[in-house]
Amino acid sequence: MKRKKSLKICIIRHGFALDDPRIRKETFALVERGHSVDIICLHKSARPEFERYKGINIFRLPLSHKRKGILRYFFEYTSSFIMVSILISYLHVFKQYDWIQVNTMPDFLVFTTLIPKFFGAKIILDLHEAMPELFRSKFNFAATNLSSKILEFLERISIKYANNVLAVCNQTMQLHTCRGLSPSKAFIVHNVPDECLFDYRKYSGIKKENEEFTLLSHGTVIERYGFQVLINAIPHLIECIPKIRLLILGEGEYLSTLRKMTKEKNLAKYVTFLGRIPLEQVPLAIHYSNVCVVPIVKDKYTELMAPNKLFEYVAMKKPVVTSKMKGICDYFDDSCVMFFESGNEKELAERILELYRNPDRAKEIVKNAWERYQNFRWNITKQVYLKAFDL
Repeated sequence: MKRKKSLKICIIRHGFALDDPRIRKETFALVERGHSVDIICLHKSARPEFERYKGINIFRLPLSHKRKGILRYFFEYTSSFIMVSILISYLHVFKQYDWIQVNTMPDFLVFTTLIPKFFGAKIILDLHEAMPELFRSKFNFAATNLSSKILEFLERISIKYANNVLAVCNQTMQLHTCRGLSPSKAFIVHNVPDECLFDYRKYSGIKKENEEFTLLSHGTVIERYGFQVLINAIPHLIECIPKIRLLILGEGEYLSTLRKMTKEKNLAKYVTFLGRIPLEQVPLAIHYSNVCVVPIVKDKYTELMAPNKLFEYVAMKKPVVTSKMKGICDYFDDSCVMFFESGNEKELAERILELYRNPDRAKEIVKNAWERYQNFRWNITKQVYLKAFDL
């Protein structure tokens, strides 16, 4: 068999790059294939401006990401656009990249590659989010709002500009297709975890040291991800599950609100906030849990989602209780997960209690979810991702 050509690839991200599970597994898949990979990303405290990590060159811009108001986003996006444009053009002179992968948000970051593209580089646009829908959700834009229209226009021209486009799930692919994405250059790279890290077999011999019934949910702590719904479900469970414990992993601007809510409801005995832990430690935390929860609050944006953490829980063979969303229903039905109506903490508590009282039901949904997961696990999805570089 003819060996694939080794490519020079640069990955651009308005974020902290290898902290992002999606970029991390994509990058290592490219390196594993024998390609040379550089990364341009934002700065993170205590990390150098340049670092060589496991064969990857990482260039960090003197800019960090902060989740604040729309003016902060405007400042960040404008600043990173200018800095990335200069750096990628400079690097391309010496590196002569074959491919440049730009990861959103923002969508228009793809145009930082104008000069490299003019001189022959091909461009992949990895659409992590549906940006118009996300900003409507975050800032309460109406679909008819001028800002929404501008974001839709930017998404359309970004899609047209790129040689290939990656979407994260079926729902967002359908949306991008409606906005002009040609099927001939479209690839769905599912938000499934790296199996080298999220491998349940590595933890099968590790036992819990206590008898607590542990609920777990993790990720960026923002309101639309519904951690508050999960906390509100705890009072409905305390009498039936006296040794219940909820672990919330992650950081975000909504964390202080959740801490305050927990204190006001006298739930500090039952709810523990562990903050952000290294990605490498997340599988062990999942392993120690009894039930994992995806309590996303439904809106026009979140309905599209098939969250990374959902697949992480399935990969670790844990029973999942999740809000019922179109994006999730594309992958799993009620034989694989326990659904509840978004925002309904009583129904959420009922689903958790059902799993607590019926271990056989928990085992059944774990088995069914695992079987369904085989159709798009990373070993399969990885091949779709690598194929996007085969032009």
